[in-house]
Amino acid sequence: MTDPRDWPIVVTNRCAEACADAFGFGDMRRARDWLVDAIAERGEVTDELPGPVRGRRSPSGLFVLIPGSCVLPLTEYRGAAEHWAATNCIPFPRSRSTEDPLTLRGHALLSLVNLLPHAVSQFAERAGVDPDTARGELLDRLAPTARATLKPPAWSGTRDADFYLVAGDDDEYCLPCRTGPHPSRPFDATTCILRE
Repeated sequence: MTDPRDWPIVVTNRCAEACADAFGFGDMRRARDWLVDAIAERGEVTDELPGPVRGRRSPSGLFVLIPGSCVLPLTEYRGAAEHWAATNCIPFPRSRSTEDPLTLRGHALLSLVNLLPHAVSQFAERAGVDPDTARGELLDRLAPTARATLKPPAWSGTRDADFYLVAGDDDEYCLPCRTGPHPSRPFDATTCILRE
């Protein structure tokens, strides 16, 4: 019998949905892909959690810890022997006082940003994409190169904001962001401007 800490981990639909919601992925598939990569690169099976997530429960008593991001409670997978099923995705709590979007990039930055409906609809209209899939497509386009700046791109002609989320090969996307009311996603992207 192999050591349970070395068993393969299956990301369940429930876990992928929780991850998509917590980190702002457009859908479950993107969240599952991110989790699979994060588990392979940084994941650690443990029964001891760090302070911010200490006290959480797991059916097996074990978790996958992805340091600084999330923990995944584990249970035995019914579909295969000696496999774990990750049943949920619990993000590390964030403190407003320590969040600095200017130091983050990609998914880490996007996990702090709430895309307001106006930003999504402006993207759909300007990029000519289906409004029903616009949120996911916008996240796909932003994630690889997203970064925060204090000044907008010169071409954007936008108003003042707390910071600007810019992305694309030539910063062709600009989303002005301001502090919002949600502790888990403390910044709201108010609109989406595309370089023409």
